Formats: sequence, C-alpha cells, structure tokens
Amino acid sequence: MKTVKLNNGVEIPILGFGVFMLSDPQKCKDSVYKEIKAGCRLITFLPPTRKKK
Repeated sequence: MKTVKLNNGVEIPILGFGVFMLSDPQKCKDSVYKEIKAGCRLITFLPPTRKKK
C-alpha cells in the first residue's frame, strides 16, 4: 500500500474509502467491514474538500 508522510512524520495511505454519501447505516457498516477485510486502512466519513489556491 502506497503512503504519504505528513509533516509530523506520520504516514497515511494515499488512497482511502469514503462513506459520507451512504445514508443507510447497515449498508455503511457492511461497506466499511468489507473494506477493512480487503486491507483498507483509511476510511473517512467527511465530504471531500477543495484545496484553497
């Protein structure tokens, strides 16, 4: 899994799994479970943001 190193030295995965649009709690739970079983380690519940220029 490719990672990126943050300014504080912590490494996080480059690719994550976002669930912010899933409104059904059971579907969200099942999706997160499957992603963890598949090896995903970055799961976010927030909508994407744009970089400020």
